[in-house]
Amino acid sequence: MTKFFYQFYQSVAVMLVVSAFFAGCMPERLATKTNNPNYVGGPLTLTRARDIAQTASQQLAPQGGADEKLTVVLDDSIVNLLACRHPQWRAAAATQLGALGKPQAVDALLLGVEDENATVREKSVEALGWIGDKTAAVRVAGAISDESSDVRIAAATALGRLGDRQTLSALIAGLKDSDARVRTACTTSLGQMRDGTAAEPLTAVLQNDSAPGVRSAAAGALGLIKDPRSTPALVAALKDRDALVRYQVIGAIEAVGDPKTVAPLSTLLKDPDETVRTRAKRAIDNMKN
Repeated sequence: MTKFFYQFYQSVAVMLVVSAFFAGCMPERLATKTNNPNYVGGPLTLTRARDIAQTASQQLAPQGGADEKLTVVLDDSIVNLLACRHPQWRAAAATQLGALGKPQAVDALLLGVEDENATVREKSVEALGWIGDKTAAVRVAGAISDESSDVRIAAATALGRLGDRQTLSALIAGLKDSDARVRTACTTSLGQMRDGTAAEPLTAVLQNDSAPGVRSAAAGALGLIKDPRSTPALVAALKDRDALVRYQVIGAIEAVGDPKTVAPLSTLLKDPDETVRTRAKRAIDNMKN
């Protein structure tokens, strides 16, 4: 009897996800309220359907073990959803595949990077970043020039996670994007990659970008790269008009660690911003010790 119920719930679990594809990928819901006393309400979304299926598999599998075959069927069904005619479901499928981190989904997600819908492209790029397969890096880098700023942000962020040096030029080009959010994402990812090649362009951003948030991110990135060539620009940026930028610059100078910078740091002990003064004192103490 237990085996019968297991097989029954296994079939139901698979159909929860598979039906999304073969029944037209209904964007609003796959199921509505039933007489089931365990119903918790709300539309049966892709993620919720998969969670229910996995829970059923784990609870009803023989010897208490999860059914690997069922898991594979569910994962493959989510990949199939990337071909659904409804962009909402294509985007949801991309997000779920990124959360699962399955390398076998890379090829399908690369198709999503070329999708006609901007949200699908964004979620596909994000997913590729989370999966972390560097073979996708060059294609993701191409999305830095996408017409949608959200896609460009997602691409820049994903490249930071992928960490492929081949994509440095795309991120450096993104430092001149018209959208400050894109420039910030590119700046942050260049810092995460810690490649000295980016020190000079990041220095230019610190000196010239009109957005305080971008300049602040540039200072943080330079602190991660720790290239001594950036020291003069960092010292000059101690006079930046924005307190957050000055705060980040102090951290970058401390990270580079040039003893000659203690004197210019000391000028910030009288900064009008209390957090800047406190950060300057801590940096000076650390560098002296």
